[in-house]
Amino acid sequence: MASGFHCVAHTLSKYKLTVMIKDLFIKLMKDKERCIRHAVMENVAIILKALHYSSPAADMLFAQLQPALMDYEVSTKHEWRNLQTFYLQLEKGAHYFTKEQIHTQLIPMVKRQLFEGPVPLKQTCAHVIVVLARKLACYAQQQYLFRSIANDLGRGKSFWHRMTYLDVCIELMNVFSRKFFKEHCLETAMNLSYDVVPNVRMKFCTLIPKLKTILSPSKDVQSIARLKERSSFLTLDKDVDVLAAAKLAVDQIHELELELARDNKYSNLARDDSADKTREAQELEWLEKEKEAEKNKRRIEIIGKPSTNASGAPRDRKKRFDLSSKKSTKRY
Repeated sequence: MASGFHCVAHTLSKYKLTVMIKDLFIKLMKDKERCIRHAVMENVAIILKALHYSSPAADMLFAQLQPALMDYEVSTKHEWRNLQTFYLQLEKGAHYFTKEQIHTQLIPMVKRQLFEGPVPLKQTCAHVIVVLARKLACYAQQQYLFRSIANDLGRGKSFWHRMTYLDVCIELMNVFSRKFFKEHCLETAMNLSYDVVPNVRMKFCTLIPKLKTILSPSKDVQSIARLKERSSFLTLDKDVDVLAAAKLAVDQIHELELELARDNKYSNLARDDSADKTREAQELEWLEKEKEAEKNKRRIEIIGKPSTNASGAPRDRKKRFDLSSKKSTKRY
């Protein structure tokens, strides 16, 4: 029953979903048997879609499902394959939750696995957290999130943390605009080319072709020169694996330069340029809305604040002077 629950939920009418399915789904999520909970979670995104259709109020829906989802995450913390399925399903069903719920509940839960989870789970969570951050549609929150990740992972003491940060960078370049990545993540990623651990340097070599595509020859002259210098330096690395990865990256850069020279508007690079312009315009729109909201907030604070006189005491706005009541004392 648990394995086919999503098929039943997808075919029922809105009324039956409200009456029959919602409570039964929560009961299955709280079942004592792990295999039943795992079977339900394998297709939870489809179930969330059906439940959202029956109850469009996403905040109320999440309030009812939140305890069951949190309990499942805690109960499977030592089963990384089931957690991997759980996070991927949450990524697919994230648009049924509010932005506040994503920011306060889902992102912290996924971010924790970037530090504590095994390597395959870290790679999955790197993808999921970037997608969830995009759904926030809030430039300030996105900026704070990735700057904190850059500080905690990219400059972390553990080399596994630094390698995980490079996984986040790969996903970030695929989901966010090039401008966003260059402003918040490029510097930290470039510094990892000097890392003392060969595995981190080898991981950086896999980023070199992608970094080449996001740098503009007219705007990022210094970054391009630095990337070229680091690529050449890594081709002389003492570690054999780093040396091989660096040479492969340099060959891929040459192929990219040839493709750029052809200037084919139907190439993959041209499609990437078009998608990047759309992402950048969307991020600029979010930023302008936040600035406007901040201005309105300050304006309201200024209007609501009582005015004061020179001594600092509040003025009595109700006090009026009736000049006509004053009698002139001047005599002729």
